[in-house]
Amino acid sequence: VRTLDAAGYRAFQDDLRKRLADKYIGPTGNNVAVLPHDNEGAPQWFDLRLTGAGGAQTTVRFRVGNLYMVGYQMGTTWYEFGKRGDTTHWIPDSQFLGFKGDYVALATAAGKAVTEINLNRYGFDAAVKTLATSTIRQERARALIVVAQLVSEACRFLILSKALSTRINDPEPLYLKQWMLDDLQREWGTYSEILMCYNNFPDTYNFPKPTINQNVIATADELRKILGILLNV
Repeated sequence: VRTLDAAGYRAFQDDLRKRLADKYIGPTGNNVAVLPHDNEGAPQWFDLRLTGAGGAQTTVRFRVGNLYMVGYQMGTTWYEFGKRGDTTHWIPDSQFLGFKGDYVALATAAGKAVTEINLNRYGFDAAVKTLATSTIRQERARALIVVAQLVSEACRFLILSKALSTRINDPEPLYLKQWMLDDLQREWGTYSEILMCYNNFPDTYNFPKPTINQNVIATADELRKILGILLNV
């Protein structure tokens, strides 16, 4: 992203979805991208080079098949999610951060709820600088929440990337709404399965009509407009 403004951020997410898409499902004009199958034994990765406050830079690594963030590089050292005693390193010669990458573990390490982390451009700039320079556990966890939200979660949900983009340059802090965490992010796998099943069996599949932000999503057409890219289930 050359300029982290609304248009630049949306363009970045659009390009990321296109690069990651294995296929598309749905009719022309209302289709949605699908990630490649996730190979659990030998996953594929992609790296993003991020620049933050003062020109500080870090490289963050993500898993292609599910968009999970796995770790990042500070200087020449890679750090990945994991605790002391863990034995599996997804990144060779990496060091474990001391906490896992799920939001419960991240929020605990951060000392803040996911919905209390600033996601505007100033929060992003500070987060990247933190990952490039800080060894403090709490600061690292908060910064990783920012990156997970602005990259992975916003890629998964078109409605989320649009909502974040409209306020990303505001001077006031930009916080994730609770329904975005509960109704979107925690249900991404479920929505992916719903749309994949509907695509395979459009005449016989009983569409379950999920509720998002107190609104009943009655059709697959409506649900596809909310999603940015699907888990290949």
